[in-house]
Amino acid sequence: MRPSTRWPLAALVAALVLVLPVVAAADSGTEGQFVSLTNSARASHGLPRYAVASDMTSVARRWAAHMAAHHQLAHNPSFTSQVCCWSHVGENVGVGPSVSAIQRAFMASSPHRANILNSGYTQVGIGTARGSDGKLYVDELFRRPTHAPTSTTAAPRTVHRSHAAPVVVRSRPQPARASRSAVRRPRVRPAHAPSARELFLGRLATARQLSATGYGDPVGGALAYVRVVEQVAG
Repeated sequence: MRPSTRWPLAALVAALVLVLPVVAAADSGTEGQFVSLTNSARASHGLPRYAVASDMTSVARRWAAHMAAHHQLAHNPSFTSQVCCWSHVGENVGVGPSVSAIQRAFMASSPHRANILNSGYTQVGIGTARGSDGKLYVDELFRRPTHAPTSTTAAPRTVHRSHAAPVVVRSRPQPARASRSAVRRPRVRPAHAPSARELFLGRLATARQLSATGYGDPVGGALAYVRVVEQVAG
């Protein structure tokens, strides 16, 4: 007879609980608060309200849940490909105890504030999640869609990323642009070409010096004279 492989129901439940991953709790109520605060900030600066885009909200929710599950603030490295049909796109990420605390950090940081008050964006998608650490994580995506009205000169596709936490605000430094000003090389002046007279006098002086220092006897003097004539003639 084959041995029975039936487990008690309680044991099965316990086994399932052990292998289930920790999932961050979505916090959709706070998403609306972030949207409201963002559009209020824009209105106070005479800017139009952002329209909420459902596709970006879905992307932002998934990334907020990812940050909350890992208790780590980080940018979504793939959001530029996950968000469709954009000419300009940006991202703010933040973590803190509450919506108001994170929003204050966003507005106090120039990179995050620039995304919120950007006149080029027209849409926003915001996702939030609360981790088991009790902190609220938020991902804000901004977009100007490709079908939005543009000027006669097409603008290049641009990406802006900023991440923030209350009290300590961190942002990625912008890459420095090298100056295109031309570097002038110093002019190299050609060496002075000696004249025939200068060459003759130089060789004669050298021959005289050799004759005066090289030999003291008559034979040596005669040889020196020959050398002088050879050098002068050469």
